[in-house]
Order: sequence, then C-alpha cells, then structure tokens
Amino acid sequence: MRLARLAVSVLISAMLMNSASFASTDATRAADRLAAENYAVVSVDDHQLEIGSNKTEGTFDGRSFDMLPILIRNQMVYFPVRTLEKLGVAQVDWAAEQRQANIFAVNALRATRKDVGIRERTKLLYNLDGTKLESTVAGSEPFIQQGRMYVPIDLLPLLGITVHYNQGRLTAKWSSKHLELGEARLRTEERTARINILYEKQLAKPVFLKAGANGTATAITGEIIDHDALSEEKSYNRIQYELELDAGLNAYELRLIGEAVFFTIERKADHGQESILKLSAEGQHYLSLHEPRGAASDIRAGDGMIIAGKVASTDPAIRQLQVYISRYNGKSYMLTDSYSLPVRDGEFEYEYTLAKEGDYIVQLVSPPYTLTVGQEPVPVIWAEWKTAVKP
Repeated sequence: MRLARLAVSVLISAMLMNSASFASTDATRAADRLAAENYAVVSVDDHQLEIGSNKTEGTFDGRSFDMLPILIRNQMVYFPVRTLEKLGVAQVDWAAEQRQANIFAVNALRATRKDVGIRERTKLLYNLDGTKLESTVAGSEPFIQQGRMYVPIDLLPLLGITVHYNQGRLTAKWSSKHLELGEARLRTEERTARINILYEKQLAKPVFLKAGANGTATAITGEIIDHDALSEEKSYNRIQYELELDAGLNAYELRLIGEAVFFTIERKADHGQESILKLSAEGQHYLSLHEPRGAASDIRAGDGMIIAGKVASTDPAIRQLQVYISRYNGKSYMLTDSYSLPVRDGEFEYEYTLAKEGDYIVQLVSPPYTLTVGQEPVPVIWAEWKTAVKP
C-alpha cells in the first residue's frame, strides 16, 4: 500500500507521549488505562531545497544535498523525478510497458493529487492505469536523458511543492505531515475512555468518527483542553474526546491532515450485570427481546444463535422483522447478511449463523411505519448488539 511510505510513526507498543517531550511511557500501563496523555501527535515539518542549474550539490533544509542536476531546455526548467524520492516527498515507480513514471505523493501536506503518471514527449498526464487525465496537462513535455526522467517544474505544485526559479537558482518548498500514534487495538474493562490528540495549531481540528453498522459512522465532538502546549518551538492544541464504550469492539476513525487512521477499543462485557442489547426508544416501546449470546461468549464460526422475543404492540400490526448483520473489515462495519424474521401471534424466534470469525453488529429492524403524523412510513432500528466470533 503506497501510504506505508508516509512519514507516520505507528507505535505498536502504545508509546504514549507526555506534554513536555512526547517521551514514551510504559506500554502496558498506558494501554490498560486508556487515558494516555496523547493518543496521537499531529504536526507539520517545513522543508526547503535550493540548487543552481547544472549543479549536483544543493542545500536541503540547510544541509548539503547531492542530487542529479536540474536542466534547462527550451527556456523551461526541468527537475529529475528520482530526486523527489530521495527527498522523501514522493515515491516513483517505472511502468515499463507504458514507459510511464508513476509518482506517488507520500507525505506532502498540500498535494493536489496523490498520484500521477508522466510520459516522455507528451504534455498529457495519466492515471496509474494508463488512462488520460482530462483536466490537467504539463506546460512542457517531460523527457528522458541518460535513463533519467525529467519533468517541467510547473508539475511540482501538483505534489504540494511550490517552486521559484530566479537567476539560475531553484528554490523548492513544501510541508510534510508527521503523525505519531498509539496502539491500533486497545482493550479495557472500563465503560468510558478519554482519548487526547495533540495537533499543531496551524492545522484543522481532527475529525473523530465511531463506526456503526452497514458502513455508517457517527461524529464525536471533542473539547480543546489546552490551547498552548509547546514542544520543540511548535505550538499545539490538545483536544480530548470522551468515549462511551459498548460491550465488544468499538471501532474508530481519525481523520488527520488528509489521512485516515483506524483503531479499536475492545471492552469486555460485565456478564451477569450488564445487557449487551441496545434498544432504541421505539424498540423499548414495541419490543420484548431475550438476551442474545454476547460479545464475550464462546461463539465459534458456524455456531447457531437465536433471536427470540415478542412484539408488545399490535398497532401497527407487525408480521415481519428484518435482521441485518455487519462485519468489521478493519475500517468499517459492512453489511454481510440480511434475513427476514416472521412474527406470528406477536412472537418470533429465529436461528442464524455467522460463518466467519470476526466482530459483528447485529440489528433488528421493523417494517416501515409512521413515526410522525404527516410523514412517510420508515423502517426503524429497534435493537442492536455486538458479537465476537472465534475461528
């Protein structure tokens, strides 16, 4: 996956940073309490390259940097594509069949395109599959010299790089993303958790989403608890999110400076004292449901599970319910199965199976009925619960 080249430090052992130095703390202790000082640190590093025409040595962030020379042809300045990779701003692959250089912007903050294909002797630009880009063309034709692809510098802004050429000297500037993240899968027995995110003040607030069934997600609002956290001459905001944890797997998505980060918090249910069922207000009114086997039960792939209960009202008359089953795929819960569940004399009982191991959300949904006078009938989620299936 191309994003693997992004300058992201995923701290697998839950290295969690303090406000002064971002130094790591004890991984097990931090993961257990789930109240790490900062689950994520988000910042931006500014970079600058300077080099003269036909020179092989320039300066990169104030230090000497060896590279292929920039070239002048037909009054256009050309930049060596492979140097983008050496600078860490892009990854470059060569598609021999199309004679096409595929460039992937891996961590530039303001890249217009994540990837673009470039061919010699044409101003046209291409997608990675070889199809033409209709809306963008180069100002001049790229060329190959001594086995090296050169592109006109007017293409570099596509990758988030601003360029200026004056009196034989090129200056290129860009900003790169930097993320430090906690552990991707956390566990707890607590019913709530706090997640803090430290982000540089020049950046937009993170977007925090909790994954729901059938590809849905709910936005979670955070509170800025520190407006001036300082480290290494940078100023940060610290935002805190209070999370209510369901029994079972709680899946989250963080959107940070154009990247999506996924993590989960698994909460062990307190069996005997806690129901894993979540009934909506309408479900509480209409439904009497037996407790299903829960997220921490010893459920194996292929086991039969029973949904049983009563519909407590005959107005409207309910003759059928729907069961929707969504499975977590590492990013979201996506619908995998649906069943019709007949209701006879106000009662229902249905056995279903989950064929694969994984984490599931099961929903019990009514047929359409009128919630508010004057509105169209709609189906309503009456109940949902989470189930973990072992292999």
